[in-house]
Amino acid sequence: MTTTTFRRDVTNHLVNLATDFQNENPTLLLRVYPRRPQGFTGDLPAVYVGSHNEAITHGQGLRVRIMEPQLVLVGNPAGAPEEIADEMDTLVDSFLDYVTLHPHAVSSNTVTSVTQIRDVELELDDVVYPAAVLTLGETIAREGRSRSGP
Repeated sequence: MTTTTFRRDVTNHLVNLATDFQNENPTLLLRVYPRRPQGFTGDLPAVYVGSHNEAITHGQGLRVRIMEPQLVLVGNPAGAPEEIADEMDTLVDSFLDYVTLHPHAVSSNTVTSVTQIRDVELELDDVVYPAAVLTLGETIAREGRSRSGP
């Protein structure tokens, strides 16, 4: 039985997008993770692939999956609050511009764009990290289905 690889594919493409950004901006982003790590070991700022929220509809012989994946940018918590805020703003603005310049990062059939940015604080091991959650707009998969299975 054939199974879908949509979620894994989206994760891999987002890791590639973030790695390409890192290669072009080595002082802005130091580490890329395919999922939230157990902790950050000093390689900050970093990014990880976050949630893969989906809405799914089923039609006659077709399953449509509309995903809004997230990337989480994590800043370095060391330094004065205004320095931390400035560094996060620079990282977020630069990453937003990069995603805008690469609209087909997930696939040639999908437009990858940031539709929402939410500032948050992540607490891991008694350390509070400044972070920004970037939600990417509708990443869509249309998968043919039959009564006998995938």
